[in-house]
Amino acid sequence: MLKNEWCHSYEIDILIKPMPTQLFLLIYLFIFMSLAGCVSPTAPQVEKNLISSNTLNINTVKIWGLKGVLSIRTPKDVVTADYEWQQQNQQYVISLFGPLGTHAIKLTGEPNQVLLETSDGQKHTASSPEELLKQQLNLTLPISNLYYWIRGLPNPHFPAKKYWDAKHHLIELVQQSWVIQYKSYTSENGMDVPDKMILTNSDLNIKIIVKQWFFH
Repeated sequence: MLKNEWCHSYEIDILIKPMPTQLFLLIYLFIFMSLAGCVSPTAPQVEKNLISSNTLNINTVKIWGLKGVLSIRTPKDVVTADYEWQQQNQQYVISLFGPLGTHAIKLTGEPNQVLLETSDGQKHTASSPEELLKQQLNLTLPISNLYYWIRGLPNPHFPAKKYWDAKHHLIELVQQSWVIQYKSYTSENGMDVPDKMILTNSDLNIKIIVKQWFFH
């Protein structure tokens, strides 16, 4: 384990402890995501064009997965859940789950088609995760970015302010009105990947811990 000074089909099941409806839906945020950087003792540096060999290696892996724990804090409450994410090329299945398997949520997606299933049999579809969240929560969020962010990568399609440590681990990213802080990295299959991160914007604070990464 490397430490810093703070140092798109698949299937996953989700269970979340009872919670208010809006807050329960809010947990979908992570479904489109899914941690942190080895920070050197010196101050982080901004680098705009440098691509490390580690970043190149991560981008070449098309089948990957992870599982862990996350918490979402709103101005009124905090929700904690276990999660699993499985990705094969552009197809994915993300699940959240809580104690005793209650409030299971499963999201299955690929380009232009997303299906959300809950433990009570409800199904919701949309052409994108952003549209699905807009329908269910009336929220506009850059959730597709999480495909990149969870792996410690900026979304290459949008401008970003990036801070790196001496080993070229991304330790802070400012993109699409979000600030992503990578608190630590772990080494898996010869690649350094995040295992702890915090995402914040004006309304939400999301903490993610990765307990296990899978690469194929």
